[in-house]
Amino acid sequence: MSALRSARTSLSRSSACSGSWTSSNAAQNKARLVMGVLPVAKDKPASSHALSPFRAGYRSGPYMRIEATPIVIKLQCNSDRPLFPDPSSPPRKPMLATVVLPWIHYLAVLMMAGGAVAELYLLKLTPSSETVQLLPRVDRLYGITAGLVFVTGLLRMYHGGKGADWYWHNGLMHGVITAFVLAALISLVPTIRFMRWSKQLSSGGGLPGADAVRKTRILVHVQLTLVALVALLITMVGKGYGHH
Repeated sequence: MSALRSARTSLSRSSACSGSWTSSNAAQNKARLVMGVLPVAKDKPASSHALSPFRAGYRSGPYMRIEATPIVIKLQCNSDRPLFPDPSSPPRKPMLATVVLPWIHYLAVLMMAGGAVAELYLLKLTPSSETVQLLPRVDRLYGITAGLVFVTGLLRMYHGGKGADWYWHNGLMHGVITAFVLAALISLVPTIRFMRWSKQLSSGGGLPGADAVRKTRILVHVQLTLVALVALLITMVGKGYGHH
């Protein structure tokens, strides 16, 4: 009966599971260990609870009953997490797709937004040779991080948890891509102006005019608005909005 005792111990360690076990030793009597909790009958007096530990409705608490039965092993768990892993379940995705890729994506989003804010701050300052030379560098950082956001976003779509089909059949996801591409196209105008201003200053020309700086600042404002819209839409997509 050592196998019987070991089965009882293994079952009793899992508070969320109940089940039955049978001895596999042919030399012993085939027995079944049944573990569970019997309900207490509310209409019975307290003294009747001690009549028998095996009569349903008269006693609560763990119990054990030995019966002759065929060899069988059954487990039923109330917990969402299975007691034993299912061999047929799909394997867990690698850490590169579940941790590293999202981390790079979020970091690139923060750097992209920071680059746009830095451009806006420099454009609000009085034009000087330092700001004119610094604007193309900041804009280069913005462009690199924007490309990284786009690439890592596509990789997450195809290697993420929901799969590419789930995203492509979401209407809001098309809005995310449209807003992102529109922000990228608008950013080309400030990029060209920053390069022209820097080249003009290097060749001995003057600083950009106040009107050109003001118009460029408006375009950067539009970029930041579209980036904020992308963040809102992608949050809604992640929560399941956009599916019909």
